[in-house]
Amino acid sequence: MRALLAALTSLARSTELFARSNHPHELNFLDFCKLIGFTQVTVTNGKDVAHQIKIQ
Repeated sequence: MRALLAALTSLARSTELFARSNHPHELNFLDFCKLIGFTQVTVTNGKDVAHQIKIQ
């Protein structure tokens, strides 16, 4: 899951929203989710494991 979140961070940093930030290299995927209004993220493989992250 950490690798997936790292990959999503890499993809998020290529967006215009991150590009407008003063320090885009300091932000991660969860910061991106917060910026666009998410309050919760669930990462799962659909079978064995699920991890829920609350964003405040």
